[in-house]
Amino acid sequence: MAEAKTTKTAKPVKRQVGQPVKAAAANNETVFDEAVTTMSGLLAASGTQAPELFRTIAETSVSQAREAYARAKTVAEDATDVMEETFENARDGVLETQHKALDVARDNADATFDFAKKLLAVTSLSDAVQLQTGFMRDRFEAYIDYAKGIQAATTKLVEGASEPAKTAVARTLDEVKAA
Repeated sequence: MAEAKTTKTAKPVKRQVGQPVKAAAANNETVFDEAVTTMSGLLAASGTQAPELFRTIAETSVSQAREAYARAKTVAEDATDVMEETFENARDGVLETQHKALDVARDNADATFDFAKKLLAVTSLSDAVQLQTGFMRDRFEAYIDYAKGIQAATTKLVEGASEPAKTAVARTLDEVKAA
């Protein structure tokens, strides 16, 4: 049999190798209960107010733990709200950008079909070259407008997605300054 280490206030606990963990835990609880009983008896015999002091310390610790949990819960909820708002703004911006891209694709397809119809009606090579030149000029102008629209939508997307985080950081800095 192997013996556990002993302390000055607790009795040695004998445990055989391979003894189930629950039995070992029960032995540890017994040792702990004996130590508490011994300590309580010593404190009562000495006439001190230590049990009341321990109770006060325990109540203070529990109160502080509850306050810390409440603060952590509030911070976590605020962070979740910021993330949800950020993702919602980003989703809206991406949808707007996608709609613009689809509009441009539709406009380009319509313009191409119109060009093809007009090209079939051309009777001379010079008219075909002139029609082709006009079509290309119109498409380049449309692509420039498309690029400007996408740039504006992307800028709006980035600003909208980052706004909740900026607000949260500013609010936190204000709280830190106030504290």
